[in-house]
Amino acid sequence: MLVTRLFRSFCLAILAALCAGASEVQAQSSLPALRASPAASVTQTVGFTDVTVEFHRPGVRGRDIFGSLVPFGKMWRVGANQNTTITFQAPVSVNGQELPAGTYGFKLIPFRDRPWTVVFSGQSNLWGNMGYDKSRDALRLEVAPEMGDETERLNFEFTPIDDSSCTLALQWADVNLPLLLEVDLNESRFFALEDLIEQQGSDDPALLLSAAQWAIETNQGLDVALGWVEMAVAQNKTFTSLGVQAQLLDLLGRSDEASPLKKEAWIVATEEDLSRVGGQLMSNRQYAEAIPIFQLNVRKSPESWKSYDQLAEAYLKSGDEVSAMDAYAKALKFASDEGTRERIAKTLQELKGN
Repeated sequence: MLVTRLFRSFCLAILAALCAGASEVQAQSSLPALRASPAASVTQTVGFTDVTVEFHRPGVRGRDIFGSLVPFGKMWRVGANQNTTITFQAPVSVNGQELPAGTYGFKLIPFRDRPWTVVFSGQSNLWGNMGYDKSRDALRLEVAPEMGDETERLNFEFTPIDDSSCTLALQWADVNLPLLLEVDLNESRFFALEDLIEQQGSDDPALLLSAAQWAIETNQGLDVALGWVEMAVAQNKTFTSLGVQAQLLDLLGRSDEASPLKKEAWIVATEEDLSRVGGQLMSNRQYAEAIPIFQLNVRKSPESWKSYDQLAEAYLKSGDEVSAMDAYAKALKFASDEGTRERIAKTLQELKGN
């Protein structure tokens, strides 16, 4: 009996200690609770750039919103808690007004009988409107709100969408506030290339050169593109990389720097490089311009039947049959494939018959 009573006392003491400990823990911390205005984020790709809105979503909950909970004539944080922000990876046009790439605090000043003021603030890290400085606004617009379907929780929706534009609509209560976002496809692609190269492409010469050549074709960011090519040249000095670097320097008005690169490009050019360049000239019927390219190729690759064969064709197309016959004879000398030899021999015989 004594042992039983002692055991019961021990259990009661342990239970009391646990209860006291639980009360202490509860006083120091709390379980996760539902937020009245949960966080949300929406992203839409327009052209080659992402547009992202991060916000908190208060509910109507039977309240009068605009003109009451959100007073007319006063700046509203657009949501709850910290700033609502909008991020553009590339420059955009908002209702026809230009806005640089970046992250902005998104704010509104609603009015009863006139368009609302939409604010893109350079202060993206404020808690609501505390510390707001109008002088740091990047853009202000006047936008007329529209009557919309009743929306219980604050919402942002992207619609409609095409290759280079979309409408971003703020929706809450019975209000729909549309903003037309437009991007320049070439400009947005350039910013996307910058991000791609920064994240993973600085060690990829092929990507660097492709991006630089695209920049040349579209006249986008030539100074930045020159930096890309310089990285490519540092990793792999080739006919193409030196040629693109020289082309960019010419376009930037630095032809004195481009000249030695052009000479070096011809020095490092491979048989395949020269064959390709000469072939492009032949396709454009620039036979006279192709001849010196193929002449250089046979000097660099004196036992290549293909180099002599291309040179012979260029001579023939330009009307110099004597030089063509000499080049075909050398091509025949180095050719090993029977089909190739038969073709060249037949061409030679035809020329001699003339």
